Amino acid sequence: MKWLTENWDRWEEGKPEWFIATAISIIPEDMLPMRFKLGIVENEIERMESLKKMVVEEKQKEVVKRKDLVMVNVNKVVPEN
Repeated sequence: MKWLTENWDRWEEGKPEWFIATAISIIPEDMLPMRFKLGIVENEIERMESLKKMVVEEKQKEVVKRKDLVMVNVNKVVPEN
């Protein structure tokens, strides 16, 4: 808990690639910094709904990235005539 509390602000500010809703959602609530719990939502149900929404959005972005990557690779293998 101490480590999370000491580093949370730095992660929120720096937004490291791994500091995403999916990762945050697996942290037990009692380990989250109090200012995060109070700042993001007023109660647990809203917090979980908010995190679930963020996870879905992140997964959708990842699917789009993968589709774009596939299309780039397909175009390299099969050029348009």
